[in-house]
Amino acid sequence: MRSDFLTCSWPLSGRSDEVAGLAGRLTRPDAGRVLLLGEAGVGKTALWREVLDRCGERGAHVLSAAGGASTSDIPFLALSDWAGPAGTETFESMRRAVRAQAGPRPLVLGIDEVDHLDGASASLVAALAQEAGAALLLTARCPEPEPREGVLPGPLGRVPCETVQVEPLSEPAFDRLLRAVLDGPVDGLTTGALWRMSEGNPLFLRHLLLAGAESGGLQRRHGVWTWRGPAGGHPRLRDLVAGAVGVLPDEEARALEYVAQAGSVPRTALESLIGAEALAGLRRRSLITVRPEAEGEQVRVAHPLYGEVVRAGTGPLRRRRIHRDLADAVDRCGGAPDPIRPVLWRLRAGAEVPEARLVRAASAALRHSDPQLAQRLVAHLHSPGAVRVHGQALVAQGLAAEAEELLATRDGPPALRALNLFWGLRRPAEARAVLDGLDEAAAKEPETRVAARALALFTHGESHARDVLPSALDAPDSGDWLTDNAAATLRAYALTLRGRPARVVREFERGAIGLPPAWGSMRGAAEACHVYAMVMAGELEDALRTAGRYCREALERGDEAELALAAFIRGVALYWAGRPDEALEPLREAQALVNEQTIFPVEGIIVTEYASCAAALGRTEEASEALAVAAGRFPEGSSMRENLRKGEVRVHAAAGRVALAADLADRLAETYLAGGRLTTGVEIAYLCCRLRPSAAAARRLHEAAQECDSELFTLFARHGSALAGRDVAGLSAVAEELASLGYAGLALEAVQAARDLSSGRVSDELARRAGELARGRPPGPRSPSPAPARGSGELTGRERQICELAASGMSNPDIAGYLRISVRTVANHLQRAYDKLGVKRRADLPGALALPSADGS
Repeated sequence: MRSDFLTCSWPLSGRSDEVAGLAGRLTRPDAGRVLLLGEAGVGKTALWREVLDRCGERGAHVLSAAGGASTSDIPFLALSDWAGPAGTETFESMRRAVRAQAGPRPLVLGIDEVDHLDGASASLVAALAQEAGAALLLTARCPEPEPREGVLPGPLGRVPCETVQVEPLSEPAFDRLLRAVLDGPVDGLTTGALWRMSEGNPLFLRHLLLAGAESGGLQRRHGVWTWRGPAGGHPRLRDLVAGAVGVLPDEEARALEYVAQAGSVPRTALESLIGAEALAGLRRRSLITVRPEAEGEQVRVAHPLYGEVVRAGTGPLRRRRIHRDLADAVDRCGGAPDPIRPVLWRLRAGAEVPEARLVRAASAALRHSDPQLAQRLVAHLHSPGAVRVHGQALVAQGLAAEAEELLATRDGPPALRALNLFWGLRRPAEARAVLDGLDEAAAKEPETRVAARALALFTHGESHARDVLPSALDAPDSGDWLTDNAAATLRAYALTLRGRPARVVREFERGAIGLPPAWGSMRGAAEACHVYAMVMAGELEDALRTAGRYCREALERGDEAELALAAFIRGVALYWAGRPDEALEPLREAQALVNEQTIFPVEGIIVTEYASCAAALGRTEEASEALAVAAGRFPEGSSMRENLRKGEVRVHAAAGRVALAADLADRLAETYLAGGRLTTGVEIAYLCCRLRPSAAAARRLHEAAQECDSELFTLFARHGSALAGRDVAGLSAVAEELASLGYAGLALEAVQAARDLSSGRVSDELARRAGELARGRPPGPRSPSPAPARGSGELTGRERQICELAASGMSNPDIAGYLRISVRTVANHLQRAYDKLGVKRRADLPGALALPSADGS
């Protein structure tokens, strides 16, 4: 863990255009004069240094100095390095020395914190600018609304200067800086939190990182930096904010406390508490903002970090008084259009609020995507209505353990409890027991049916899931917002599985299927269903854009569970785009963000997809290790374990064990298609056609595609038929259509297959096209098709399969057990394969079959 964030040299991020432009202005013949203005820590000094260095590189004579509180009253102390021994400086001697040093070169003078420069030094700098034609680059802090006036001291105020406002870093520049400083990827949620707290201010970021390093909140997990826990109470941040805020008059300090605790407070209410003068003082110091909104002018802290630190430093008794004062002030001023805010303030102050009003306010908070607030409003209530809303709020936040304790001890709704036991706590057996204990009438309730379907789809075996899949296409209106959100997401999932991805895309577009507004993990699941449906419907470019948008929105909401799923599905879309190298990072991020709030059983699916990407890049050992991890993330007997089998097929294929992969794919495709999971069945049947082309495999894929609504599946079927028929023109046409849709990896496979089947000029043209499609793609297996074996005879499918297993390091008895054949049969097949390949021993098989050896080489 590095902890030198304060002392190490940081790169200048996102300022290259500014540096070039400013250096050009300062070194031009008419000697530009520039004043850099910006808030403390925004990066003025770093920009100033970089520009002066660039001027020196262009041949200018550069002199720099910095003002400060310790130099503002002593003549020439700030400029003492410019000429002469200490104590001998006079105006004339300094002016002559500087001009002599510059000689014929352009003179550039840089003054950091020019507003703290003493009068004599300011006069000298002004004289050098006016008489010697010196260019000026000055910096000053600008706390005032109109900062230019009065910033430059003495005679410098009469020197015309171009004012340049130094803004905080843009979000992309901030992201680049953060990665550079931490020397590695950072999860999106952490990046978003640091961005919001620092608002692009590099100094604040530096202190935040140091606070995280010292407290242990900033850690590296799965190779990705992530932050856990609060930040505002760290002593370093308190010191930083104290320095930025300065010493405030009592009324202004009180006003800042009110605003920090409220988050947002009506101006009229705040002025009734502390007066207009204190409010104006905070505005002059740029510590608050006042903005008109629909409910009137609202006051907020100017920087999130100010609020974080002020709140962390306010004791509990003081907080109670502040909230009581705020609630009283709002009531005196006629109340607020938002009924939730004064209710919450009164609760925080320990005042009484009628229960019915609290439950209504909590329900409104849930509808407005604020389950945290809903929880706080009803946490101390015990009526059935309050318990239901409280339980929903806990489940929506992913607080599964707390929700189970509440729902179990206070007789909460059984369907809600079952959903939480399954999706939240990953205890499907207990969830089934809750539902099995219901009487016949309760079992028929819409919300109970939704919970039962979820359990059947994700925890029972394939045959049970097949039976329940059609019923999941319905979305019963239970009147319970959380259950209805779960039902809508299940419906999107079921429709996609049943071969209707295009329909899912259309229903999302017109709002027939929506995103849960407050339940982060379920919202992420719905987003994943949406993006996956787009990928399977042939709308890959839209899928990539939508996945990126979902990631950004999850960052803004700060929901780890949602972001984990959004990052995961973005990785899936990148994999289908033929960019597995780019897919690894969001999939790693998804693994790092998965926690107890992530709905079950997503973690295993994420790790399986990561294994597929690693295999596609030729990293088969890493992929195999990931599959071993994924195996422990799926419940035994669950239909979801078939995702693991899909990963195994991809890893075997990428490793060159094509016969083995083809056999597994063939069986898996049959399992999916027989179970009514048509979309995944088509995906695996398509892979089977590419692994072992045949008329039967192509026919199965064609028939399955006909049952679905995706035009992409029809294109897959054409690809399979062209491979089986060795149709060069057909493969070329398929490749171009796949490329036009964005499926570059599949397009490259089709072109390579066509090239292998052609000769002469056609082969040359296809080789050129393959090169175009491969440009910019990462190195890795070129396609899942089997590489030609050396030797005079062609291996049978069983011979190749046994050779692949032998090359992977398996013994004859292990192979026999795996394939359920005798050891003698294994030995006979191996010997025939040796004869055909012209090899004599097991160790020669990898080279003969173009396979990786058992040690991965």
